Amino acid sequence: MMRTLTGMLLILMAGNIALHYAEAQTGNVPAPARSGFNFELTYGSCRNELSTAKGSLSFSNGGRGGTRTIDLKLTSEEMALVGTGINSLDFWNDQRYPSIFSVKPAIPRGQGYSAVSPGRMYVLAVTAGARMKTLTWNDNIPNVYYEPAYRLKLLIEDIVLMIESKAEYKAVPHPVCYTL
Repeated sequence: MMRTLTGMLLILMAGNIALHYAEAQTGNVPAPARSGFNFELTYGSCRNELSTAKGSLSFSNGGRGGTRTIDLKLTSEEMALVGTGINSLDFWNDQRYPSIFSVKPAIPRGQGYSAVSPGRMYVLAVTAGARMKTLTWNDNIPNVYYEPAYRLKLLIEDIVLMIESKAEYKAVPHPVCYTL
């Protein structure tokens, strides 16, 4: 039963990623590297950090100080999905995704906008062969559609879904924190 549920979840995530990135798929998008592709994602108020190179997830203990690290590995299928998502984002394009990424809303003259403080902080560090890039995003402007931000957030949500679907993650008590 558990294997069936895991398989169904992978199919749903694969469909989700394929749907989100289908418009960006072209014949010249390279497949993720089989070797040398790893990433670290830091997200949430507990500063959860997934490291695929280390095969671990670290998170703080809420306001109690310290961190806790558990073994957590993504499957090769999940890694391929993330790699495809990263490539289809055009993640390596520094004009589209600079190292300090932000959303600048178009504001009509005389009108303002709202910002959330603190914003949701994400750090995505990717290594693919000889290429390395770290992107930091303080997502503090709600309700503004900016296509690169929307697509990046969908990828991050898919990765978090992968993490939180793992038995290793579910087996550990978590402090109350928001994630996305």
